[in-house]
Amino acid sequence: MYTAGATLLLAGCAPMNRAATALGDLRHILQGTSYPVATSTPLAKTTSPVPVAQATGTLVSPPATFTPVPTAILPTVPPPPGYPKNQPWPPVAPTSSPSGAGNIIATPIPTLSGASGAVPPPSIVTGTPIALGPTQPVSADAARLVGSFRLAFPNIVGLTGKARLRVAKLNQAENTPVNLEADFPLEFSAMTTGAHLVALLPSPDGQLLIAETLSHIASDFTIIDTNTRFSRPLKAPTDTGPAPTRFLAWSTDSQRAIIQTNNENLTDSVVVINLSDASESPFEYPVAVNDSTRLAAVAYSPDGKQLADVILQPSSFTFELALRPAASNNLTGRTIVKQIANVADVVERSLQWSPDGKKLAWIMNVQTGTNYKISTQQTELWVSDLLSGETKRLAILGKGVAYNHVPVWTPNSKEVIAIVVDTITDQRDTASNIKRFNTSTAAVQNLTDFKSTRISNLSWSRDSLNLTFSVLKDGGLSGEIWFTDIQGVNKQLLVSSTPPNAPFAWLP
Repeated sequence: MYTAGATLLLAGCAPMNRAATALGDLRHILQGTSYPVATSTPLAKTTSPVPVAQATGTLVSPPATFTPVPTAILPTVPPPPGYPKNQPWPPVAPTSSPSGAGNIIATPIPTLSGASGAVPPPSIVTGTPIALGPTQPVSADAARLVGSFRLAFPNIVGLTGKARLRVAKLNQAENTPVNLEADFPLEFSAMTTGAHLVALLPSPDGQLLIAETLSHIASDFTIIDTNTRFSRPLKAPTDTGPAPTRFLAWSTDSQRAIIQTNNENLTDSVVVINLSDASESPFEYPVAVNDSTRLAAVAYSPDGKQLADVILQPSSFTFELALRPAASNNLTGRTIVKQIANVADVVERSLQWSPDGKKLAWIMNVQTGTNYKISTQQTELWVSDLLSGETKRLAILGKGVAYNHVPVWTPNSKEVIAIVVDTITDQRDTASNIKRFNTSTAAVQNLTDFKSTRISNLSWSRDSLNLTFSVLKDGGLSGEIWFTDIQGVNKQLLVSSTPPNAPFAWLP
């Protein structure tokens, strides 16, 4: 159920890697990027002047009432009249072939007696959990080791090319460790055609979930109430296009978010939307004269009092990190923290506050040659200490690769955990692992040691005791979800039969 006063922020310009992503290999979705030709244009409307940067990586010290619409989902109801008594109800989920490497076997859907068509899915909405059958995609043994939360994940549906957004309740202390709830109402494809699920973005309190699907070169966003399962397209009241083009961040209190709209006028492209009354107001960010300045990242502090933003000036490849009061929708109080030269792009949603609110981490592509292209870039993990003012590169995560992974902080705010690319094929990471980086000592610890396996969607379980991530093995047709403890000692498969590189979300 939606709370009164819930607010939504909509933002800026489409990410530069969207078009190339849709035209690339859909097994490795959200990869690839392109960059504009460099010319020199100074930033405007900032509180401090932007000096000229000299070298790669050089730091330059700067002086709608929400009316939910119910959608039919798969419930637990008796079978319809005429349903064959020797067939399971509901129809059994697909299983993986024991002899094939990830090949999916479809379980035929029984037909009604005397009917020529398949049994239609039930249409009654229910939240009653049902026990998973013998072909369940969630490991009961692994579920006992993860906290008692809900996990939303995509599950392949046979050879039809479709997938469904399932919700599994993990019951750590109960006799039945896994219960399957009714599916969330979302349509997407598990194959190389159609709309793909590329992100699941839960609000901090877990009551709302934004699902992003990508089809061709356009993104669609659906907002789902995780309790009622009501859903609707996410759209600003004044947005005349089909959907926003980019989601940037939820606010700490789950009442605001920053998203990109279809407005071609940069000065009007960021708006604040209130979910209770659909009102909106502009949200400002510095825009250089005659330049397509881009709001690359936004993140709210853990206490909800500050907002960090990153803007990029494509013409001069200048990165600018700044802070402002979270309640401010204009540039009043915006203070520049650091500027960095030769930055080609910032990984989407990679700007992350430490739990204690004293540091910021992010991942960006830094240009190392004279030609601005992926082959001459390296992906770097950076950290800024907001108290001491020190900003530094913590690690190189890959070279010449289209990187799209988000880092996470350890609960003690002393280390950052990130995915490091080990093998690259055609500018795409085909093998990667997870490492911990100490922000003070620069010590590095390996948490996984996979071979020929791609890791993505790194995130904490809701109790921050286990790291969860998607796994795609070399040559695999379907993906998996794994988890490990913070020391990397206990690594286990949690979910099987997901689309490749599938996102997931932990919910209360």
